Amino acid sequence: MKSMTGKFCLALGLLFGAAALADDPPPYKILILEDPDIDQRKVLGFVNKIRATPPYSQLGKQLAFEFVLGNKAKMDCKHPYDDIPRVVSCDSSYAADEGAKVGAHKVLNLANFTSGGGGGVSPTVGIGDTPETALHELGHSIAGLADEYEYSKSEAKFYCTMPTPDAKPNEAFFAPKLKVFPSDAMARSIHSKDIPWYDQILPATLITSGTDLGTPEGSFPLHIGRNKTVTGLYPGGSCNKLIPTWHSYQGDNAMNDADNSFFNPVQARALLRAMEKARGARFTGITLTALPTDPPVGSAATPAAPVTPTKTSAE
Repeated sequence: MKSMTGKFCLALGLLFGAAALADDPPPYKILILEDPDIDQRKVLGFVNKIRATPPYSQLGKQLAFEFVLGNKAKMDCKHPYDDIPRVVSCDSSYAADEGAKVGAHKVLNLANFTSGGGGGVSPTVGIGDTPETALHELGHSIAGLADEYEYSKSEAKFYCTMPTPDAKPNEAFFAPKLKVFPSDAMARSIHSKDIPWYDQILPATLITSGTDLGTPEGSFPLHIGRNKTVTGLYPGGSCNKLIPTWHSYQGDNAMNDADNSFFNPVQARALLRAMEKARGARFTGITLTALPTDPPVGSAATPAAPVTPTKTSAE
């Protein structure tokens, strides 16, 4: 009788354990759609760089990659704009079809170009460019992150929808409503709704410098993070030649330097929240905060094991 009871309990435990595993949400999946002529060793370099970069490095098995050798003609990768030669794009409809076949949340096209990249629904990177470029373009595509470098005037006219571009998770576009702000509290009262990341600015962090709008450079109360900065309201950014533009964090990062792999706390939070929304479930085991008493984003991460691809060929 004792033996039967033990077997019954073991069977019941296995049953509920299997049910719990079955209830685990699927990972966020990125399909790597490859031009069939590219160097496969570089593909792994791109993917392993993504895997090792916070916040992606914190996800472990909650992030998955699949690899498909695309049909070169159907991918139709090209430089679409003669006046902006760094931009590369591939056919988004074909990418969407291939992504749907494997249940991917995002498709990253790797094109047989020496350089260049582009965002959009299915971002594209030239295989001759750096893996950091892939991080930059995924930032655009997954979370709608804005470029934080300043566009030339012709680029601003092309990319910045006027009279006022839509705010991005990491950039805002507005002129100060006062020429002189008597207090920081008044500036917050007037402009809090204009700043998408306002809830991540600490109460002790000023958003004015004297009577002007903008967090003082070099004055960082309570906390000095990477690049010696805190989340605040800093002047400058993509559309600044046409309209006053503001960004959330000072210093080099993946969205103002295509050779940089650092996502600041505002950018990292936007990435994770967008991926969770697409996945339909929250991630677990994430260290993500803009608060000074907690570790910076990615500090507790351990690099994931290198990816070894299993490839299929698209028709």
